[in-house]
Amino acid sequence: MSAEETVPDVEVTTVGSRIAAVIVSEDYRRMLPSGVTVCELTLRNGFKVTASSREVNRERARQAAGVRAREIVGHLEDYLAMERSHRESLPYEDRVRAEHDEVMQRGAALAAFIDTSEVFPTLDGAEQERMRLQLDTMQRYAAILAKRIEAFSQ
Repeated sequence: MSAEETVPDVEVTTVGSRIAAVIVSEDYRRMLPSGVTVCELTLRNGFKVTASSREVNRERARQAAGVRAREIVGHLEDYLAMERSHRESLPYEDRVRAEHDEVMQRGAALAAFIDTSEVFPTLDGAEQERMRLQLDTMQRYAAILAKRIEAFSQ
């Protein structure tokens, strides 16, 4: 490619649309004095993906960094799809164990938020009560899953 040619745009395909659907914002910065262009994509869940380009031409650098960042998002999305597929292929007993572990982790995080967060006391009373009810429900759900797991060995 000559210095005047541009990097082609990302093709709009099913994969491209899937990737675009998880991106909520896109920011480009030119770092001085290195001249490196950085693309930062913010995903729906708040996760940030960055990629860079050392191209001299600013537009080419911007395009290249954007393409690289989207490739990273694509790899992350592929990983998540494989993880979901793997979980779905597990015997149901293993899925129940994994669900129990996940409910326990989320319950512990919510309990920690309720017990130690500086934000929780600032919430209105109705929201605090809903969160306590959510925690109680999660704990009961985890207990039911634990009983199911225990029954697997009987």
